[in-house]
Amino acid sequence: MTEIVGKFLDVCYDSHYGLNSEPMEGCPEIEVNFQDWTVYVSILVESGLVNLDDENVVDQIVAEGNDKGFYRFGLAYDDSEKITELDLTARGGVRSFDLPTSIRHLENLETLGIYGPWKSLPWKELSSLSSLKDILIRSDVLSDIPETVKFQKLKSLTLEGTSTMQLLDRCEDLDTLNIEYDQSIDLLCSSEYSWAKNLKRMTINSTNSEMKGHHFEKILFEVLPRFPGMICLNIGFEFDFSSFKAIQDRIRSNNKPCVISKSLQIINFQAGVKGLSRKTEAALLVFLNTFPAVRRIDLSELSNECEYALIQNAAGRGIVQGWNHGSNKGGKKNGGKGNRNKFPLSAWPIIMQQLRRRFYDTPSEATGIYYLLREIPALIGQSGIYNAASPTKKYRSPLASPRKHKRSSEKKKKSEKKKKSKKRKKD
Repeated sequence: MTEIVGKFLDVCYDSHYGLNSEPMEGCPEIEVNFQDWTVYVSILVESGLVNLDDENVVDQIVAEGNDKGFYRFGLAYDDSEKITELDLTARGGVRSFDLPTSIRHLENLETLGIYGPWKSLPWKELSSLSSLKDILIRSDVLSDIPETVKFQKLKSLTLEGTSTMQLLDRCEDLDTLNIEYDQSIDLLCSSEYSWAKNLKRMTINSTNSEMKGHHFEKILFEVLPRFPGMICLNIGFEFDFSSFKAIQDRIRSNNKPCVISKSLQIINFQAGVKGLSRKTEAALLVFLNTFPAVRRIDLSELSNECEYALIQNAAGRGIVQGWNHGSNKGGKKNGGKGNRNKFPLSAWPIIMQQLRRRFYDTPSEATGIYYLLREIPALIGQSGIYNAASPTKKYRSPLASPRKHKRSSEKKKKSEKKKKSKKRKKD
């Protein structure tokens, strides 16, 4: 036992310090804290990826590979040289590996990637890592997750090519989720999650190249409403733009509910699109008019009409629609629009700040400002603003001082008293 421990420490020392001064060609210098480095080496040894009895074991650890089956372990570390990111990849062999419990000693670990044939993971030990915020699993891990295990601080989760969907139930505060359509979409439609209200970003991938319009329709109207805080939706498979025709038909039919997450602002088509045409773009316009919160779709080949619709949404089409709706409901007895001059001036600084943040001082910012000023009168009708057509005449403002109205009523009363007194004298 003492001999094995001594050999292990020698390997750790040689791979950490001995090769740090003269790293192998093509390999980065090793600057990891020695304590974390011993944990890293123990993971390699305990899982069976390297053998202490091999003559070139030190070279295998530094070069991150051997002839038994390619594997690669990526590392990242912070200023204190503690390991913060660890990618565990095993490929090329028929054997499955067990991740050892010694990983619990990586106290600063923030990101963990699991790739390849890993048979089991130490879920309890992983959940005890207080700094762990991001887990990526591209491996069909077979081990069950105990019900008592909870990942309270996990923020980002990626599940691809795996059936380990139990992990969704063990998270409590996710804001980013990356999943595969085929394995998880039905589960997301039917299950309730404690972290649903906090989720901000979702990426949906698929190994199925034949994704049809009804798939995107299901994502929009059955999945997204369960996540009221969703801001960004990433589509990771090649997207057929004719899917928007199915969305248009649903909006116009009124037979099915057309509610998506009200906070959804960005849709990214990461794997490109096909089927872009005038008809499909017309359907996209219907979608953008119906859901004014959607302000960005990352496609360079969109028509000018679609680009302008996105600028309108980013500038504040929702504000315009809400203001028009409120104006038309109240005000004058016959026909509404009695409150059209009452859009508060105090709201404009907030709106302008939002425009600057969204457009980053690009020409689209000026277009967005023009759209808002055209739809909502910013100055006309406010107190003290002159009529351009008749400079000598002021607009009568509903915000005028009540004191002036009081004086005018007093004058009327006095004039009425004078008239009555004159009448009495005549009589």
